[in-house]
Formats: sequence, structure tokens, C-alpha cells
Amino acid sequence: MASKEIEQGVLGALLLDSNCMYKIYDIVKPGMFEYPLHQNIYAKMLECFEGGIPFDENYLEALARELADDFHTESEYKRVIGESYISVPNSELIGNYVTLLVDDYRSRAAKNIFRKYVCVDQLSKEHIDKVITQLEELQQGKEQEVDYVPDLFKEYSKIYFTDNNKIESDLTTSLQKLDEHLMMIGGDITILGARPSVGKSALATQIAIVNALKGKHVGFFNLEMRKKQVVDRLFANVSGLRLDRIKRGISLNSEEEILFRGGYENMLRLNMNVINNARNIIDIKARCRKENFDLAIIDYLQLVRNDGKTQSRTQEVGEVSRKLKAIAMDLDIPILVLSQLNRNVEYTEEKEPSMTDLRDSGEIEQDASNILLMWKIDDTHRGLKIDKQRDGVLFRECLDYRGEVMKFTESELTIDEAKNNTFKPDLDENNPFN
Repeated sequence: MASKEIEQGVLGALLLDSNCMYKIYDIVKPGMFEYPLHQNIYAKMLECFEGGIPFDENYLEALARELADDFHTESEYKRVIGESYISVPNSELIGNYVTLLVDDYRSRAAKNIFRKYVCVDQLSKEHIDKVITQLEELQQGKEQEVDYVPDLFKEYSKIYFTDNNKIESDLTTSLQKLDEHLMMIGGDITILGARPSVGKSALATQIAIVNALKGKHVGFFNLEMRKKQVVDRLFANVSGLRLDRIKRGISLNSEEEILFRGGYENMLRLNMNVINNARNIIDIKARCRKENFDLAIIDYLQLVRNDGKTQSRTQEVGEVSRKLKAIAMDLDIPILVLSQLNRNVEYTEEKEPSMTDLRDSGEIEQDASNILLMWKIDDTHRGLKIDKQRDGVLFRECLDYRGEVMKFTESELTIDEAKNNTFKPDLDENNPFN
């Protein structure tokens, strides 16, 4: 089958069913098409897909004027779109066409590699090694960057032991001591693990709020709650109004009215998107790319679905974890991922979890730059610790938790004091009510 027919087959299947893009998004790139018209049409399809815009033959024909340039006219684009649409009997054939497209692309790319050396009189070992390496990368679908270490060192050594040698993050957890030990920077995955009802969603919501109020663009991928539940929790945190009153209250008392007004103004200042229907990796990546988030939060890991087939749940979670790491690296954003813990931790004497308690842990421990674990000490106290940090030290502290307003603050108690209830406030001996 000729390249033109293969490429029109891929485009035609997508025109019949735009949802086919889910199957090929991570495989097919515009540069794999030989014909510029096909490249541009597929690039426009990708743009629509990443923006959440459905596309079909009529929609793309309407965009033909926008696609037209100095080399190809509007009528040419309309003709190619029409030909592609009728070239495929059904969209289920897209897998076959994509296989042919990738093979065709690799064949052309291999020929280009050989052409570079066809005029060389005598190929050296270095030339041969380079050809072999490029062919291997092509076969594996990799485009790698190779840097010479002395050159890298010359570049980076200029900032060593200078004011520029500071790794700074504009993001905050809202907890001062934790901020002193933890940084969320682009390319990092931070896991926040806890058992149900401990407060991991509440802490993630608080982190989202404090950064959104600073003007950072936050994306909160909500896979667990209804939209109103998310808004209720946000409003409870920013206002100080009790969550049960927000859910069921009919009228406000004077104190609540003041809190309501302040919370209302803060809610309107939140630079934050709540995404409720992104349940797979492709949806998450497309939304992050489109919105250009400063921080993405996913609630929670075990509800995200992998795009391909896996043999076990553990393997699926591992695939999701790896792909989330790839998103963080590709888009240079920090991602905070909430995770469930295994039930076994509840049967231990201390109740304090470790990394091995991450549910369906798979590759989570390896992919994460930071792992935060939280557990319940009593109704108003939570233990929090950094159990892994790739570029820092470990840390643990006690948090005060006000569940009625979904808010955490750093406690004056240590974890041991809260656990053993040994902390006693300073008492005034002259006060008869002590």
C-alpha cells in the first residue's frame, strides 16, 4: 500500500470516529506523515483533541481556510479531507493503518540515516556506531538527547556556589515546616498516601487553595467526588464555615455572615480548574498541556485508568505511575498524586505507614520524587512524614486537623506527645479554674 493511501486511511478513521485518537495519541506524531497536507490536518486534529473539541469531516472542512497557506489552498485541504473520509469503510481499521504508517515512517527515516553517509569515501568505526545507534533508537521509537559530560559541567559549574545556585519553588504546602523540607518543582511527582477518612483530599484541597490564591494556575483532577462536594470543601476551607452548615444550612447567623462574605470573595479569586471527567492518562495529559498548569493535583491514583491492556491491577497502577511521571517531565510541571494505602497498616500497633503500604504500589515508589504519608493519631491530630525525598532529607511532624472546616495547621505537639497524650499546656497557678 502506498504512503498516501496509508496516511489517508489514518485520517479517514479519525474523521469517522474522533475517539480513535485515544488509541493512537501516544504513538502517531505529525512528523510521521510524509505529505505536508496530511501532516497539517493531523496536527489540527491533535489540537482539537487536546482542547477537548470534537472533530469530524464537516468541522475540519470549515477549518480548511485556517489551514490554507502559501503552499496549499483551501480547496486542496477540502479535497484531501473529503478523500480521506471516504477512503476507510470503518474506524476499527485504524490499528492496521497506524501499524503501516509507523513502518513506512521508519523505512523513510532509515533511508535518510543511510543517505548521510552515502558520500563518505571510507566509513570509520565511529560512523558505523552512530548509524547503528540511530537505527536502534528509530526501532525503539526514541529520540534521545546525548550530551558530553565535560560540556555539561562547563555549563552548570558557572552557577555552583553562587546566588544562582538555588533551587526555588514558588509553590507552597501552606505548612511552614513542611515547606522548609519539601519542594515541588517541575518534573517531580509527589505522592500523598493515606487511608480513607484520614484527610488526604482535605490536605490536597488546602494546598490547591493556597497556591491558587497566590495566582498560580492549579488543576485539580477530581476522580472521586461530585462537583458540589469539591466546591463545598473549598468553601469551608477558605471561609472557616463548618462543612455541615454549608451543606445543610438555611440561614446565616451574624458571625457566619461575616465568614460567608470573606469566603465568597476568596472563592472568586481562586485561579483553579476542577476537572471532573478525566479518568485516563491521555485526558490528563491533554488537559495539562492545554491549560498550562503550575500545579496539577490528582485525587486519586488508583482511579486513573491506563490506556492500554495490562495483566494485573498492580501492573496497571505501575503503568499509570510511569506515564504521570512522563507528563510531569514533558510539561515541566509538578504533580501531586493522592494514593490509597493498604488496609494492613490499620492492624499494626503504631498505625504509622511506610512506602510499602502504598496500595497496588507497582512502580510508585520508584517513579515518585517525594512520598508523603499521613495517618490518624486521634480525632484532631494527624501524623505526616516525608518518607522519600530524592533531593532532600526525611521529616515528620504532627498536624492539628479541624475536620469541620477541612483545614490543617502545624501542631505545637510532637507526634509522640499527641500519641501518648503527654502534652500539658502551661497553667496559671493563681487561676482557680485550672
